[in-house]
Amino acid sequence: MKRGIKELAVLVAGLALTAGPGLAAPKATNAATPTNHTVSAAVARKAALAAVRGKASTPKLENEEGKMQYAVFVRHGSALYEVMVDAHTGKVTSKEKTSDAEERREAAAEARAKSGAHTTARHPAK
Repeated sequence: MKRGIKELAVLVAGLALTAGPGLAAPKATNAATPTNHTVSAAVARKAALAAVRGKASTPKLENEEGKMQYAVFVRHGSALYEVMVDAHTGKVTSKEKTSDAEERREAAAEARAKSGAHTTARHPAK
């Protein structure tokens, strides 16, 4: 799933700070995100926890491919899930198992893409 660089940077920072069984809660939002949603972050968090039991991060409102959605990360034991909740209906639109390492790789790829750095087999970005 595509994300804004700011959002992923906050997520990676939050995940890096997580030393125990819990999941750090990123709190920053994208200033360009419109506020025309109808579901609160609390409702989105509750929907995510209904889909995956565990400890949830603070929901983050994102414009995901033109649709306003909340991204909620839920840690269940050692597993990490990303749960997407529609900001208009409060329904879970997707959930996928991920990992801290995968989220860091995704954030790094987004940062490279935004900076214009391209990687090739012969000339990796520095």
